[in-house]
Amino acid sequence: MLSVTGNGRITVKWFPNGERDLAGYKVWRSPDDSEYNLLADLSADAFRYVDKDVKNGRTYFYAVSAYDYGGNESQLSPEQVYDTPRPSGNSVTLDDFALVPGRSGFDFSSPDRGPIPWDSRAADVYFGWDTIVNVACLYSDNLTEMQDMGYHDKFSEVDVSPQASLLN
Repeated sequence: MLSVTGNGRITVKWFPNGERDLAGYKVWRSPDDSEYNLLADLSADAFRYVDKDVKNGRTYFYAVSAYDYGGNESQLSPEQVYDTPRPSGNSVTLDDFALVPGRSGFDFSSPDRGPIPWDSRAADVYFGWDTIVNVACLYSDNLTEMQDMGYHDKFSEVDVSPQASLLN
């Protein structure tokens, strides 16, 4: 099983069951990985489910079970699959704060999100070019906590965000 993060949606995918008498799948969700509630009952040819009843910034846990025509149902999938939907950052271009200071800030809570001035109180992060190591950086001067999610070619490849501070 795996999940794909979206803006107000999470797509859950799984490998098909190879049993001949497979009748379908059930998709389950939990807010805290303890008690799972049924989300959907799908046909045997399904291999994914799009959960559109989610809130950005809240983490959800998922499991899948398979059932046959005789009414026998498997246990929930053993993989721990969880995801936190987040707003997309599509079509937002931030400029280097040293060159174009009015277009380098980003506000995660605003519907517009950016660009805004780098020194605005609403700016959660701002963009700049670190000339010492010659790389692009996101900076924060307002206690916005950022977590390293490892190396990715594109920011859109990061498909999870923490629900709460890891520093508390």
